[in-house]
Amino acid sequence: MPLEDDMNLSAAPAKSRLSNVTDVIDRLKSFSENNLKTEQAKPVTGKRARSARSSTDPMGSASLYLGSYPQKCDWWCWAACSQAVLAYYGESVSQQEIADFETNGACAGIESLGRIAYVLNNFYSSLYRFILDGVITPSDAWDEINADEQPFFIEWDLPGIVGNHTVVAYAYVHVDPNMCAFCPSPNEPMLAIMNPADGDRALHPYSWVLDGSIGDQPHIWLNTLVINQ
Repeated sequence: MPLEDDMNLSAAPAKSRLSNVTDVIDRLKSFSENNLKTEQAKPVTGKRARSARSSTDPMGSASLYLGSYPQKCDWWCWAACSQAVLAYYGESVSQQEIADFETNGACAGIESLGRIAYVLNNFYSSLYRFILDGVITPSDAWDEINADEQPFFIEWDLPGIVGNHTVVAYAYVHVDPNMCAFCPSPNEPMLAIMNPADGDRALHPYSWVLDGSIGDQPHIWLNTLVINQ
């Protein structure tokens, strides 16, 4: 199955998001799964028109509801992330079912981040248009979450560890420091990440998501998988 232009999205699910800054901050750690309904729409062809990119990091906040999904085995970060995003679209699928499809049920990794596109399409056929990219900018992240209302997958390289790690970004926050003095890093964009290593959902500075090679969770952002609705 090809990626990018040949993979279109024929349904536009109803999705929930938060736009109020206070609500975003207060509720980032308490999101729960939602039973989301899918509404039928006309098939989409070609590339979706993208909003103009700003030369500066967008100011504002937007968040999507995404549940906590700890991975069930050491190598199933990709399965847990797939499970989380499928639940966002109202599809209840277990990690074992996902692994049965992709790795014949083995506790194993996947050959590339792009394989997640096949997983999502298998369990929710309305999703069949994706873009596999490298690192995306804060402006791109804002556009995905705020304008497109789509969570996206991030692949991290883990220095000194065999294999990469997948997480899901579901919220963007960049506000005036005077409005959010208690934010972890109020002077730069932040992304909320669901990390399947333990199911933790937390807000992190974009710079840390990009390169956390120094610290207790060393990682470097390699690739991004975007649902291009």
